[in-house]
Amino acid sequence: MLSRVTTRSWTMAQRHANSIGSTVKKLAALMKDIRKLLIFLATCSKDMLEAIGRNTVLLLQVANQMKQVIQAMEAIPRQLDVDIVRLDDALGDSWGLPLQACTSWDSFSHILQNVVSAGRPGLSRVNTFVITLATSGGMMHEWNWEAFIKKGVHLQQAMVVFRGNTASSANGCPFPGCSGVIQRGHDSRDATCGRQASSKKIDRSFTSLIMMGWEQWPRKLDSISINDTVRDPLGLSPLQKPLDNELQQFRRIYIFEPDEPVRDMDETLFKLSVRRHRCKCKRLR
Repeated sequence: MLSRVTTRSWTMAQRHANSIGSTVKKLAALMKDIRKLLIFLATCSKDMLEAIGRNTVLLLQVANQMKQVIQAMEAIPRQLDVDIVRLDDALGDSWGLPLQACTSWDSFSHILQNVVSAGRPGLSRVNTFVITLATSGGMMHEWNWEAFIKKGVHLQQAMVVFRGNTASSANGCPFPGCSGVIQRGHDSRDATCGRQASSKKIDRSFTSLIMMGWEQWPRKLDSISINDTVRDPLGLSPLQKPLDNELQQFRRIYIFEPDEPVRDMDETLFKLSVRRHRCKCKRLR
């Protein structure tokens, strides 16, 4: 009986010892894992501190750069927009010209010759053009330029040619290679090729005078003959200039159609004097 009790007690004690040993082993493994975790956290903390330090330096650099950007922005003028004048040239390109450079007819003509037409087709005809308002088709001249030029105005340029230089009929499209019909109106556009042509009748006897500008020809009226043809500095009269090659490249032209010839010198002088009187009146306005 006693031996049985002793054996049972020993067995229970051995079980408890095994359980305690297993628990101790688990605690030891847990402590080992905790130690590894602490070492890992310490390493991460060190790396994180180094990364935080680097990021702090970068943030300070970004802050300094932002201050420089803000200072540069404050140095920029508040008003950056420039008033412009839109010009559709005779070749079909649109230009945004500064209004300050177009306040006078002379400055605008200078831009046409040295900027818009420089090195492009039609440079030899830079003095033979008309400028019209795109909205109404009204013609701009030296004497009414300052009255109409303003911010946002839309201008159109057309090269001046004579009906004698074109092979088309009165209503036919004057551009080479097009058989369309001009739709009359202030824009007078051809629905076939999309180009624009306007026309105006003018006296045969002084067509070239008006083309080249009366102020450029200081000869007296008494010395002008009905059959006299005024020539430009290149030696060609406006009626003799070859236009077919250049005309094909223009998108907008203005045709002068010769009227009936005058009967005598008196009629020629009268028409010239009337035109000069009208020009003076318009300039006085």
